[in-house]
Order: sequence, then structure tokens, then C-alpha cells
Amino acid sequence: MSRAAVDGPDVTRLGWRAELVGELDHRRLKAPSVKLRSARATPGGDAIYCVDLRVRRPNDNAFLTAAELHSLEHFLLEGLQRLLPEQFVSVGVMGCRTGFYLVFLNEGRAQTICTVLAQILTEITRAD
Repeated sequence: MSRAAVDGPDVTRLGWRAELVGELDHRRLKAPSVKLRSARATPGGDAIYCVDLRVRRPNDNAFLTAAELHSLEHFLLEGLQRLLPEQFVSVGVMGCRTGFYLVFLNEGRAQTICTVLAQILTEITRAD
């Protein structure tokens, strides 16, 4: 694990597998998956966490369409703002169209993030 990938919080204590933190060879990635991309401590004592929500496997030509990405992005945006209002910062579409980058402030616990994502994804299946 490179120092550039994790500079601050103890990610294993937060429930993440250290060997999967940071940038990985796309051939090793599985989908769907949730993994910690980075964790940074700020000078003011806060922590910023970037999480990858991978819905498709990279480099296998099974990317999401623009309409699918846009719909999922809005479901994630609404759900994360509602369920983690003080911690959620941003959602961004991966350029490869296989998932999303999620940014959190002072919330890096794998169990919390995965539980919230599971709730949002379950809600999507019930949407009109």
C-alpha cells in the first residue's frame, strides 16, 4: 500500500482490506464491489475518504449506458444526502463508465458505508 494512497486513518481498523486500498490493476478488480480508494487526514484533523463503487468489471466492454449512469448517480446522490447528511461530500461517475467515486468526510467505516449503499440499492429496485 503506497503512502500516497493512505495518509492518515488506520484503514484496517475501519474494516477495509489493506491490500485492496488505493489504485489497483483493473484485471484484479471484481464487480460489483466497494473498496476504499484513499483516506487522507486534513491539517484541521478531519479525514476524507474516497470509495469506489464498482458496478461493472473494467475493460470487458460491459460498461453502463449514459442513461443508466445518470439514473444511478441521482439515486446515489439523493440516498447518500439523506442517509449520511453530515458525512457525504460528492458522487462522481468513473470515466470508464463502470462505477462511481464516492467522497465522505469523517466517515470511513466499511460497514457503515456498505450498509447505506445496500439500502440505497434496495430502494432502487422498488422505485417506479
